[in-house]
Amino acid sequence: MANAMTIRPRRPAGYWIAKSAQYGLLILFALYVLVPFMWVIFTALKSNFEIAQDPLGLPPNWRFENIVTAWNVGKFGRYFINSVITTVPIVLLVVSLSCLAGYGLARLRMPGRMLIFYFFLIGLMSFISCAISACWAPIGR
Repeated sequence: MANAMTIRPRRPAGYWIAKSAQYGLLILFALYVLVPFMWVIFTALKSNFEIAQDPLGLPPNWRFENIVTAWNVGKFGRYFINSVITTVPIVLLVVSLSCLAGYGLARLRMPGRMLIFYFFLIGLMSFISCAISACWAPIGR
């Protein structure tokens, strides 16, 4: 066996341009998601006067009692428990049924298998907000 050093081939410039564009888009998307979230957090830590004075700035005095007051007065503890009681069984049911359906679609050869798969795919690709807005349209009139 030879002890020759192996030299990795250089990557073309197009590779680095594509990687830079890819990471740039990821950073922009992360900022698109995180900036409104941070704005909500910073606003929650301000007094009403500080919000009116500088709505986009950092809070000069971090007021965590605002969050405690909102939790207690707004009954968020009860709402959180209700959400957990509702969400956990639904998620367990959906995951178990999805595993069974996925196994059946992957392993069993039956007529119409691809049609069922495409219906599932269409359901995953459609936005639930479109269906919800269509349900609320007659009520708004």
